[in-house]
Amino acid sequence: MDKLKLIYSIIIIILYIPLVFLGVNVFFPEYTAQNSYFYNDCYIKVVQPESIREINNTETEKCIKEQEKLRLEFEKNKNAYESKKYIAVTLFNLVVLILTLFLPLDVSILLGLFTASTLSTFISTVRYFNTNSKIGFVILVVIFIATIYIINKYKDKLLKGWFMVEFNQNWYEKLLSILKKI
Repeated sequence: MDKLKLIYSIIIIILYIPLVFLGVNVFFPEYTAQNSYFYNDCYIKVVQPESIREINNTETEKCIKEQEKLRLEFEKNKNAYESKKYIAVTLFNLVVLILTLFLPLDVSILLGLFTASTLSTFISTVRYFNTNSKIGFVILVVIFIATIYIINKYKDKLLKGWFMVEFNQNWYEKLLSILKKI
């Protein structure tokens, strides 16, 4: 694979990853940007006389308990919603991986889509790790199996694409010669 095709692969990778994460935020806008964290209104500091301060301390404690209940509910709802985002991202990546199996693609496109969907799956897993999504886990296992299958099926093309050498018995020596040139 020549350098121009490698550039095409890198372009696909650079565009694919933001496409996936921007898309998930567009189609799942809740709990994003300014709505991604919980607000607490209990700590308004006002200069007060001593007698009023004691009354306000009990009100503040009551407010804190109420806010904690609201925060826990907010976090539970946010986690459930982000689980849907994770499922959407991993499903999209799985579809792309499956398409790379059946479409007759140029090696640069195959390499770009394969690498980008794999990286995007990894980033989304790190990003949405706390969702503990069972469906997301099942999809991740299927992606893992599909990735192994793709690597096994296209190992010659993928190695040729990344290392720009033919895969044969002297691949290690060729890789060392390329690294020495760098």
